[in-house]
Amino acid sequence: MAYVDGFKHDLFVSYAHGDNIPRGRYPLGWVTKLREEIEAEVQELGLRDFSLFMDYQGLASNFPLSDQLMQAIKDSAVLLVVLSPAYISSEWCQREKNAFLKEISPKSGRVFVAEKHPPKADPAPPELEGLLGIRFYGKGADGLLLQFSPDDDEFLRAVKKLGDHLERQLRKMKPSGVERPDSESVTATQTRTLVFLAEVLQGLDRSRDKVKTSLGQYGVDVVPASYYRGDDDEVRSKVQADLKQCDFFIQLLSDSPDPRARLQFDIAKESGKKMFVWRDPEIDLDRVRDPEYRSFLEEQVRAETLTTFEKTVREEVLRPPPPKPTNRSAAIGSYVFVYYDDDRPIAEAVMKALAEHDAAGIAISPADAEGAEAADRELKNEMVDCAVMILIRGENDSWVKSTYKKLVKILPEVLERRKDEGKNDLPVAVYDGPPAGNPPPLLTHPRIDFLDCTHDATQLDQFLNGLFGGTE
Repeated sequence: MAYVDGFKHDLFVSYAHGDNIPRGRYPLGWVTKLREEIEAEVQELGLRDFSLFMDYQGLASNFPLSDQLMQAIKDSAVLLVVLSPAYISSEWCQREKNAFLKEISPKSGRVFVAEKHPPKADPAPPELEGLLGIRFYGKGADGLLLQFSPDDDEFLRAVKKLGDHLERQLRKMKPSGVERPDSESVTATQTRTLVFLAEVLQGLDRSRDKVKTSLGQYGVDVVPASYYRGDDDEVRSKVQADLKQCDFFIQLLSDSPDPRARLQFDIAKESGKKMFVWRDPEIDLDRVRDPEYRSFLEEQVRAETLTTFEKTVREEVLRPPPPKPTNRSAAIGSYVFVYYDDDRPIAEAVMKALAEHDAAGIAISPADAEGAEAADRELKNEMVDCAVMILIRGENDSWVKSTYKKLVKILPEVLERRKDEGKNDLPVAVYDGPPAGNPPPLLTHPRIDFLDCTHDATQLDQFLNGLFGGTE
């Protein structure tokens, strides 16, 4: 909910990601600090339900605005442009700004400008001329124009000025909201996704809050709301109850082992939920004293920047489920393509499961093709023709990894060909059934489901039920 009726967010912050690079004393970045101060200021002014949207995911300039980001723009009452040379030169920022201005007039009072840098050679966009601009720079002791640092009194005074203007505009819009073309009002009864974001050790609180905020902006709530209390048995019971409501488990780990963190991880593993576990790539594993924990961090945890991790989690959580056929006969009209290497028994078990769902299937091994080129050509053609693809991971782990890379590379072309031929989207799953003791693969893709059938034999049936309905 937002302060202004009919909107999900009161303020959308449009900025260049180059202006938010953490430096020196500001590990969260200049724009993130601006966000924190704005939120504190408007709440002090009595706007208790104030909601701010800020996209932390830096995308390439040639990417289209995602559906989620476009919806966030439509769901925002006011736009704040953080103006700088980086913003002016960014194609992405201009598209973001223009998308908002398609919804409202720049002269409506719903667009504010925070001038981060002194003017440079590139002029500001003409549509921003004449708008209220709050300067976050001034003259230094040597007379030169300098940007305010977040710990400067001038920075806080500029935030207060911006907050005062923002408060007046939002109170003006509050009584009846405003008309919103092509967009439904956000209501308190709107369905929201729920994920489990595990407790963290002290030192990772800010990172956990950042992930929570990033998900919340897209309508995703997290549990637990507060840290668990009690002994291990009590905590286990509470974690199991919360996990039961969620489809995803997310965890952030440090370089020190923590029994409570491991307990939550093990419970999630037992539950069969999709898991995303992160650590800072800067952690030196050679300095982790506990050999078991060191091995765990190395083999089962994602070592990537927090921003990359957030993006991966968000894409997976927001990815819509594969469409169900309208009826059973529609599913029978096509077939499931099962791709395997040395694991024929697993392929046969999958084919048996397909038969139980009245779904046709064909199992193919590249070993049956006449050479590597013929195998690759057959793989691509089958992906275009089939209704669903299942890749078998068993004994030959290196083959699965190389095939997975090949899938990711050819998937865009396959989907384009399917579109040209009038076919539906292609659900793809990796059936993970290696020998006991082999950890799950550290692979992820927003369009590919990973079925951990080693630890939960029901995951294949769950996947097929989502496509074809339950067995009779």
